[in-house]
Amino acid sequence: MQATPPADKKQYVIGADNDECFRYKYRVFDMTRGKYIWVAFIVAGLSCREPTEIVVRVSTDVPCKNMNGSAVTVGALGAIDTRPPTSVTTFCDADTGSMGSIVVVPSHGSDDTVAIRVAAGVGADPAKCVGPNYPSSCIVARRALRYLPHQSIDLPVRLSLSCEGVACPG
Repeated sequence: MQATPPADKKQYVIGADNDECFRYKYRVFDMTRGKYIWVAFIVAGLSCREPTEIVVRVSTDVPCKNMNGSAVTVGALGAIDTRPPTSVTTFCDADTGSMGSIVVVPSHGSDDTVAIRVAAGVGADPAKCVGPNYPSSCIVARRALRYLPHQSIDLPVRLSLSCEGVACPG
């Protein structure tokens, strides 16, 4: 006895002549539909990998009432001191000393090197804290690091009052 598929179903397995094979054909057809669901799950799983990024968290021990804000500059090594700021803010949380955070992502490859300069103005405009000869009212912190592909790097930067007007180690 030969099985005949319903008109609304396409037959994907060819060459079956009995009912048992006919039932098998419809399981294959149903699995084909299910295959697209699995592909969607796999694609969604791959897209949930960690982003390649550096989260720069800026904080200070300087009283916020004395701060005029902070400026973050991102760029290549060697040119970071003379570049204008990438981001400037006047935010400062008086309770925690937090000055905010910024997320930096690679512009070329996911394993690029990057230089980050964070400057704060104590009674001065932080955008004017540009080197190589920093004003004495500036606190400047410089960091150089490499991105790690598909990893988020947490980079806390503490701007200490003891570093106002002097070069402090990173």
